[in-house]
Amino acid sequence: MIITDEDFEKVRVPGTRTFEIRKFVPAVDVEDLYFNFPYYVTPQGRSAVKGYALLRDALRATGKLAIGTIVLRQREHLAALEPADDALVLTTMRFAHEMRRRKELDLPASGKGWSESEMKLARQLLDTLSGDWNAADYHDTYTEALRDVIEAKVEGKEPAAPKRAAPARVTDIMEALKRSLKERPRELAGVTGRGHAASLKTARSRRHRAA
Repeated sequence: MIITDEDFEKVRVPGTRTFEIRKFVPAVDVEDLYFNFPYYVTPQGRSAVKGYALLRDALRATGKLAIGTIVLRQREHLAALEPADDALVLTTMRFAHEMRRRKELDLPASGKGWSESEMKLARQLLDTLSGDWNAADYHDTYTEALRDVIEAKVEGKEPAAPKRAAPARVTDIMEALKRSLKERPRELAGVTGRGHAASLKTARSRRHRAA
């Protein structure tokens, strides 16, 4: 059986750019794994400002998400609408059939499979590497390397492949943790991870990277 372009054309949905709310659900009930790409939503015209502000503040006050559907690129998407500071953010979501069930995975049981000494080292490593979130600390190395290649081509030079260190082979978790601790800068040794739980405004707040 061959699926043709005409077959795909039959199931395409005209884009309306309208979000149809189906239900309001507690934000804490929706796992982060369901979320895909976020987009800022803005009020269209002065008449929409009051409704925008009312919905945003009501969602924040109740800790809920608006779940519904929207057509993007001729396909219907499940999506969630939620407040992010002064904005509303619409995030496309995966449907249930697109998610793999955790019970199908071969996973170790929680709280087992490690010793107290291993956990102590692991927590020490977490404390050493803990700090405040700052998006500017992280870089898109692929884009930076691609830009260097393009600039070299423009200048008529042969672009050099970036040097990458070979990943260390891990055979013993304790040795790997000890090695990681030795490689950390000394000035980070006093940093702790206190208070991180209190900094989370909602279960969804850590996802916001709207386009």
